[in-house]
Amino acid sequence: MGLWSVLWGVLKAVGPHAAPHVARAVTGRKSMDERRAQAAAEAIAEDLATMEERLAAAEEGAASAKRSAAAAAERSVAAEDALSRAQAQFAEQMNATRKWILALLIWNCLITGILIIYVIVAMARH
Repeated sequence: MGLWSVLWGVLKAVGPHAAPHVARAVTGRKSMDERRAQAAAEAIAEDLATMEERLAAAEEGAASAKRSAAAAAERSVAAEDALSRAQAQFAEQMNATRKWILALLIWNCLITGILIIYVIVAMARH
């Protein structure tokens, strides 16, 4: 028990002098914890702000992509219209070409028949 009484005596002698220092250290520790918590809160707030900026940029990118897709769809519709007009024009030209080929074939047959008849009549006279 002698050791405990020596330690108790040291504590009584040093206690009044050490109490303000200990109290300041404890309050300093508390304020340091508060500063750390505040720094962590500021870091979280900064991260949230960064995430909000990234989200805004992503939303702008999505809106831009949507506008681009709409413009591409409009160009596609215009190209389809142009293609259908070209196909209709080609079909019309093919019908005209068929009519001309048929007319020339009939003309060719008519001239060939007339020439054959002319040759037969000319041979019959000789």
